[in-house]
Amino acid sequence: MRKLKWLFMFLFCFMAVLTGSDRSNVKAENAVTEDGLVYTNSYIGDETKSRIIGYQGTAENLIIPSEIDGKKIVSIDLRNNLHPEIVKSITISEGINSIGSYCFTDFSNLNRVALPDTVDYIGSFAFDGCGKLETVKLPVNLTQVNVCTFQNCSSLKSITIPNNVTEICRDTFRGCSNLEQINLPNSLIEIGDRLFVDCSSLKYLNLPESLVCIGNEVFDGCISLKKLIIPDSVTKIGMMAFCTSSENNNGQYKFTYIDLYGNPDSYVKTYAEHYSINFCCLEHKNIVTDTEIPATCTENGTAAGSHCTDCKTTITGRETIPAKGHIWDNGTIIMPPSAESTGIIIYHCTACGIPKTETLPPLGQTGTNPTPEKPTPDLPKKGSLCRISGSRYKVTKSGRTNGTVALAAAKSSKSSFVVPNTVEIQGITFKVTSIAKGAFKNNKKLKTVTISSHVTSIGADAFNGCKNLKTITIKSKNLTAVGKNAFKGIKSNAKIKVPSKKLKHYQKLLKKKGQKSTVKITA
Repeated sequence: MRKLKWLFMFLFCFMAVLTGSDRSNVKAENAVTEDGLVYTNSYIGDETKSRIIGYQGTAENLIIPSEIDGKKIVSIDLRNNLHPEIVKSITISEGINSIGSYCFTDFSNLNRVALPDTVDYIGSFAFDGCGKLETVKLPVNLTQVNVCTFQNCSSLKSITIPNNVTEICRDTFRGCSNLEQINLPNSLIEIGDRLFVDCSSLKYLNLPESLVCIGNEVFDGCISLKKLIIPDSVTKIGMMAFCTSSENNNGQYKFTYIDLYGNPDSYVKTYAEHYSINFCCLEHKNIVTDTEIPATCTENGTAAGSHCTDCKTTITGRETIPAKGHIWDNGTIIMPPSAESTGIIIYHCTACGIPKTETLPPLGQTGTNPTPEKPTPDLPKKGSLCRISGSRYKVTKSGRTNGTVALAAAKSSKSSFVVPNTVEIQGITFKVTSIAKGAFKNNKKLKTVTISSHVTSIGADAFNGCKNLKTITIKSKNLTAVGKNAFKGIKSNAKIKVPSKKLKHYQKLLKKKGQKSTVKITA
């Protein structure tokens, strides 16, 4: 035991000698204050370097020098600050390399900071709680943005991450509710957990092709961010990465997912399918044509169109065609009523043949049987699509006497087309008051078109791509709106004929709607 005791004492003394030899040339002086800056000096060999450890002054515009009393400042840490709310701007001089963790935490009135490119390290929580800081330029030598660096910088609107940065750590921009733009570098490999939590003003984000890893709950609370393009380089995505939650007035949370875009053979497609997130191909390489499924009296149908087999996205058409509803015949009395008893009449739907029976009241005092009334057809609802003579019309206002429709898609097989004044749907007359967006788009056969007197609006791209359209006759005197590029791509020598009393007004209304300057608008 005595031998073991002496052995342990010998080892202890030996380690003490080694430790002492490592630090024999390093000494730290007591803290010194100059112009409010508190700093310490460290001696490494023959070189003396200083580190700022606090600020006790009251200046609004703080300038941190690169030297104090001839000694080089290598790092700053202002967490020991008596009055952080006083400082409004900070300029850090060239030559300083490091900004410590919590350095400017809760500098609540700091609105401007100038960082030199010599800074290659910024510690965690460095600007946490700087609620008035709107913009900041990060130094080019930075390789990592640390944990919670800009957390709760609620006024921060834009920031550019330097090209050398490979990782942005967790919670860096958490609570930056006014952040609208962030430019990410092509060097970025990983973005940490909860990076953009509650960045409610962020509407667009371009993820670089270098990105490999996206952390957990990165976009929670990003309620303005509706879609994200995920590069093929991403091979790791955390839990709930694209889930956004918002709280309503009753304290209940609504969970939604950001729509994801990518290539069909990328990892993000597999991720989206696993978590039932909307996914859309950047380029639809496999498109198939879908035939129309006609609506029946009781079941909705689907218009013809096409879709991508990889992501199931609808490319063209595929609108729902609402059920038509039954249209009844005049009925057949199968049991006549008497003076004291009721009778029975049976109706059949003229489309599907399904029967319906109704009771007839007893005969009146006169002993005559009144002619039964034909059942009223179902009223088409607003938004219903109906096919008439090959073209589709969409109900824009439902009503038995004042209903209106828009021409949604015109039949493409004819060279001429007349937009009718009215159409009849299930026995009810509707006025055609508008031509919908893209109704005639890319119709290569169309040469002439006549627009009826009830039309008040023509949607964007209505005739876009109708390269053979040469004559457009507008009979309506109540046209008030014409959408963007409504006549883009029609023949360069086309004529648009309008009512003479509306010539000047329509020339202004139809001007610059995509047609070439050689297209004439005449009466």
